[in-house]
Amino acid sequence: MKKCSYCGRDNADEALNCRECGTEFERPSEAAVSEETEKAEFLLLGQLSEASDVVKNIASLEVDAVVELLKRLKKEGIPAGTQAIGQEGGLDYRDIFVEACNYERACEVAEAWKDERVREADIRSKNNCPKCGSRQLEYVTTEIFGSVWKCKNCGNDFAN
Repeated sequence: MKKCSYCGRDNADEALNCRECGTEFERPSEAAVSEETEKAEFLLLGQLSEASDVVKNIASLEVDAVVELLKRLKKEGIPAGTQAIGQEGGLDYRDIFVEACNYERACEVAEAWKDERVREADIRSKNNCPKCGSRQLEYVTTEIFGSVWKCKNCGNDFAN
């Protein structure tokens, strides 16, 4: 557990910000993140069955998010691997692959992980609906605008 230096709340070791007050934690250097990614990648790639011809992509994420999701998949007993897909806007992205037989379960784990991250961001968020001022917001995906905030009170969609 990581203790916040400002408010004293205990937070998960992976947390980037305090869940109580939003204070940013010191982040490991990029080299440390890359090293951790390489270790996780090596361990998890070794778990993929050599007989497995069919793998499916479950996500394309930034490196630090990849490490988090790989840890979650490993905890759930789902072997996974990654492949670098280049840099977009200076950010290193990777695809996460699982064997076809684990695809559905891996997608459920990834979706739950994503929902957790959105909930944590919502807790840290100081957003208010510009229409009614409510803080009762949820992050939703729309066909036209992609991901936006939706007010649970008045139904207003807005980007932040």
